[in-house]
Amino acid sequence: MSLPTWPAGVPHQPLRSSWRISRPFNPAVRTEFEAGNDRVRPVGTVQYRQIAQSIRMTDTEFASFDAFVSDDLEKGSKRFRMTVWLGGSFEEKTVQLAGENPFEAQQRNRAVIVSLTLKVQL
Repeated sequence: MSLPTWPAGVPHQPLRSSWRISRPFNPAVRTEFEAGNDRVRPVGTVQYRQIAQSIRMTDTEFASFDAFVSDDLEKGSKRFRMTVWLGGSFEEKTVQLAGENPFEAQQRNRAVIVSLTLKVQL
């Protein structure tokens, strides 16, 4: 089954000041022992990085994005393909919107600033 793809007419480049890695890897499993060090192990074979960012859009681009999240991603619940800034380059990755709310949008002058957190498959 093919994954939906970020809409072609909607920008994917984050605002420089907004981009941050909020979680670099899956949280490890920690086992405490009574008389010694904790044992720490990675979880799963697929690792994810959480990236928070904001994207500037026009009203038309935001309408396309909103329809994409609502319809194609079934209110933000599905994974999709997107070109993502990883700190040194853009790469196409499988991602999913993270958190309780898929995104937040704020009108600024003639632009809409969309803030979202992506769960990026490494």
